Amino acid sequence: MKKVSFRVRNFDKEQFLTYNIDNEADLDDDVLDFIEDEEPSGIVPIIFDDEEEDYDTFSYDVTDKIQLTELSNQEINAEMVLMVMRGIVVSLSNMAEYRIPLSYLVLHRNYIYIDSDYKVEFICIPLEDMQEDVDICSFLRGFLSGLRFDPADNGDYVAKLFTYINNPAIFTLHNLLALVEELMEDYGIEIPDDNETGIYVDYQEVEEPEAEDGESLEELEAAVGETSLLREEAEENVIHDMDDVEPLPDVSDESLDDAVVAEDAKEIIDKIKQQVMEEKAVTEDVISEDETEEPEDVVSEE
Repeated sequence: MKKVSFRVRNFDKEQFLTYNIDNEADLDDDVLDFIEDEEPSGIVPIIFDDEEEDYDTFSYDVTDKIQLTELSNQEINAEMVLMVMRGIVVSLSNMAEYRIPLSYLVLHRNYIYIDSDYKVEFICIPLEDMQEDVDICSFLRGFLSGLRFDPADNGDYVAKLFTYINNPAIFTLHNLLALVEELMEDYGIEIPDDNETGIYVDYQEVEEPEAEDGESLEELEAAVGETSLLREEAEENVIHDMDDVEPLPDVSDESLDDAVVAEDAKEIIDKIKQQVMEEKAVTEDVISEDETEEPEDVVSEE
């Protein structure tokens, strides 16, 4: 993952992450316009400012948002682990529908957010030079490794998740989602009906030509062959599962503190949200607008 520096700015009760870029940087205008206009689920909305002479700025409103890293500060039960994992997989899968390269996402738990319905939002940086090879399996493995599982739960579900993620030869997000939902059914956990798990298919049906009066069999066969070729080319552009999409970078987290164990998954989320609202801060590294400290860097730790 490329080095990324964020600054956290507080304005009264609102909080924003800002990321400055050279005003000559190559923006992915299609992705930026899509996020600004559509505000798709799974992405923190972007405010793009290009009025400065020397640099442009991406800003992200993270007011009262709950960081994914908060979940790592406490023991969590099977329901919460599976619901959060499903939220992550669904949001990542939707990137294929949005045509957003996964390498545009910042994969660090301090900059991934979750709400009380287990919906996950990522920070997206739509710059052409952010496109690179990334490893989604490493990210998911690192996420699971950083959790503290409730010892009262049967740990078989964790072993099954690790076993699948550790096999990149067969790994796809589509199949991981199926595994997570199968485990949820085993635990009697209701699967949300979010209708957001479909993968976009860019495919247009081509009608077979019919022979016109006086048209020879050879001419008809040639026309059919041309149609079949068009169809094959269309099928080559279809995104199947996530095989044609770059995976995510691995970003390791710092050491985690002990926290109070809650019995119910929803209760944990509510406590986290209340804590975030009371402290009015997302991280311990908040930098106010009038301070001159260096911004925090987010880098992968291989």
